[in-house]
Amino acid sequence: PYLGLHQAAATGDIGLMKYAISHGQPVNSVLDGVLPLHVACSAGDEFVVKYLIEHGADVNAPRLPRRYSNDKNRATPQQPIIGTSGSTPLHFASANGH
Repeated sequence: PYLGLHQAAATGDIGLMKYAISHGQPVNSVLDGVLPLHVACSAGDEFVVKYLIEHGADVNAPRLPRRYSNDKNRATPQQPIIGTSGSTPLHFASANGH
């Protein structure tokens, strides 16, 4: 289920992250071709990145093409996800100056 893990990763909302993970949202769930770790690395929040990794986030996960993404759960469809297919969380962090 989609419980806001991507949004929590983007905003640094650890409470929502804990809720989403404890209520069944996989830490490696895909939304718009990215995992929560991609989002957290883009935002540059080291605490969130560490939390996700400690809970099993795949540090080598590539960004998937949008055709594999789930747009129906997208909170803000007007905001594009930045990053090319194949970009890892490290690429996202680097591209955003972190």
